[in-house]
Amino acid sequence: QLPAEQGEQALRELSREGFSVFAAVPRGGEVPSRIGWTERDVLLVGNESHGVPDRVLATAAPVTLPMRNQTESLNAGVAASLLIYERHRTD
Repeated sequence: QLPAEQGEQALRELSREGFSVFAAVPRGGEVPSRIGWTERDVLLVGNESHGVPDRVLATAAPVTLPMRNQTESLNAGVAASLLIYERHRTD
């Protein structure tokens, strides 16, 4: 885990280098299967309590796992695993 300032600087540098930054959000993001994933993508997953900070979300494309039965959210590790699986499933 990087201090916030270093993490934000790293994301700016990655964007300048042509990387796309995606952030997991509980609602309102793009469905992972509809994203044209590439080798130059960065996926951010926040913790269960606070998620990805708003100042970081402002510079990232939101991605949301579709869920049924009004499930509120997933454990961050489970969400990250599913997003990584989905990203590689579409290779």
